[in-house]
Amino acid sequence: MQKTTVVTEGVRDAEFLESEANGRASREIVVLTLDTDEYVAGTVLMASGDKMVRFDGSADAAGILLQSTDATKQDTEATAIVRLAEVTLADLVFLDAATQAQKDAAVATMATSSLIAR
Repeated sequence: MQKTTVVTEGVRDAEFLESEANGRASREIVVLTLDTDEYVAGTVLMASGDKMVRFDGSADAAGILLQSTDATKQDTEATAIVRLAEVTLADLVFLDAATQAQKDAAVATMATSSLIAR
């Protein structure tokens, strides 16, 4: 009898992204603020000064992190989807403490930049 090994994959970079504008029109290089945990692809972000942090409802959502990024040692540049894209709502990553009302507000705010969650 053969032994079967099950491998569980984590979140893939850009897995949440359904479509985006041509070229780099949907993307911006952002600076992620130092954090104790790695940022995973699909994390909803908000501005904090001239940097980005995980969306916590205290400001408007400003984009979605394209690829997992380690900012545990220092502020780190990364690519975010900030406009003109369709994303899978179920694949977006919010803080565990985010309420449904905060998540709904984030989705509505992103829609004003034609960043549509379905």
